[in-house]
Amino acid sequence: MFKALVRLLSRVIVGALFAGVVHAADDFAPLYQVLTSPRCLNCHTATAFPRQGDERRVHDFKVARGPDDHGAAGMRCATCHTDHNFGAAPGAPHWGMAPLSMAWEGLNPTQLCERLKDPQQNGQRSIAQLVDHMQNDPLVAWGWSPGSNRKPVPMAKDDFVQALKLWAEHGAPCPQPAVGYELRELRGGLYWLSDGAYNTMFLVSSKGVIVIDPLPTLGPRYMQAIRSVTDLPVTHIVYSHEHTDHIGGASLFPKGAQIIAQVDTAKALARIADPRRPVPTVTFAKDYTLTVGDQTLQLSYQGINHSAGNVFIYAPRQKVLMLVDVVYPGYMPYPQLGVTADIPGYVQAHRDALAFDFTDFVGGHVDRLGTRDDVQTSLAFAQDVLATAQHSVDALSFPQYLQQKRNPGLQTWFAHDEYEKDRVAACESSLRGRWESRLKGADRFLASHCWTAIVGLAISLAPP
Repeated sequence: MFKALVRLLSRVIVGALFAGVVHAADDFAPLYQVLTSPRCLNCHTATAFPRQGDERRVHDFKVARGPDDHGAAGMRCATCHTDHNFGAAPGAPHWGMAPLSMAWEGLNPTQLCERLKDPQQNGQRSIAQLVDHMQNDPLVAWGWSPGSNRKPVPMAKDDFVQALKLWAEHGAPCPQPAVGYELRELRGGLYWLSDGAYNTMFLVSSKGVIVIDPLPTLGPRYMQAIRSVTDLPVTHIVYSHEHTDHIGGASLFPKGAQIIAQVDTAKALARIADPRRPVPTVTFAKDYTLTVGDQTLQLSYQGINHSAGNVFIYAPRQKVLMLVDVVYPGYMPYPQLGVTADIPGYVQAHRDALAFDFTDFVGGHVDRLGTRDDVQTSLAFAQDVLATAQHSVDALSFPQYLQQKRNPGLQTWFAHDEYEKDRVAACESSLRGRWESRLKGADRFLASHCWTAIVGLAISLAPP
């Protein structure tokens, strides 16, 4: 009781000191709850197709977005969707998908709020026009009367409109993290925690908290985030793999917690003897099911990928998958394909991830959650890098390069270095046009991925 009162008083004090930030978060919170419900997100997607159902599955019949967001030729939205619900088929006037500029998938409250307000991404609407649109547009109103057995948006329309107008009256503020991290409950006691560059998750059970990857960049703030939602003790810590940048905060957590990791991770940590990363107390070789109270995590090792011992962490009830340092949702991987220890294993890890039944993906890095589409896009990128690297090498071999005498007088070993640079440039040039608009970071990282693939093909890889 005393701890709960202290937390309450601290929130009141922080609210008094940072009223603008708190109002921004409070004003937008109910709007975010509605705008990220399946009724809205199924058509405000970042994909080339709509989604359907509360589970947000891919639309039946392989329906496509089409050039005008109303379906492809021969399978237009209006073929099945009229201006009203009819049987199992939902309907409303001008039924269709929102333009890609209005895609809201994977956005945190700050990002969604800022996109909603941006005239370049909201259909050139002012704040007043946004309020009018969301209050009176019949397609928006459909969310409260979706027909069949669909759940309506999780708030009465009158309450939503009132919250919308209050937000507008306060200047349409967007929430800004005031504590150095973003904390979001995904589903059923599973929380996503991010500092913008790194992210992880923790699971609150009836018996205690399961911490996954105690990030050193968060340090004591990780425990602060946990204490903002529960007083239950930390009973278990799960290591995704042995790298310090993901588990280097482990020594800050209670000493009595069990630490779980794959055996290769445990062996590496025993050899390194880093006090920041205590050696695991429970290990497993391939699969391990962790049940604490009413919650379950499934840990699975499919083989070396980013590193030896890097595991898949799956919350089956919440349908959330975590795999660190392989997929960077919306971004190109960290240099050298995420500093991967094994290129074939890195590529295969994408396929292994897609074998899980998940809706949300936690990748360990960047500023947002991922989706199945992000994993598929990352796989396509990795495959394209390898294929393009092979093509660039096939187009000009090292002996051919020497015959061209591009660097007369240069020692042959150094000439090989110049040859690699030449082929990396050819690879990067070919890939850039296909990927710089799909994944952020081409200017920073693309050349390193080409180099990694070219060197891999030279020393260990079979042709793609």
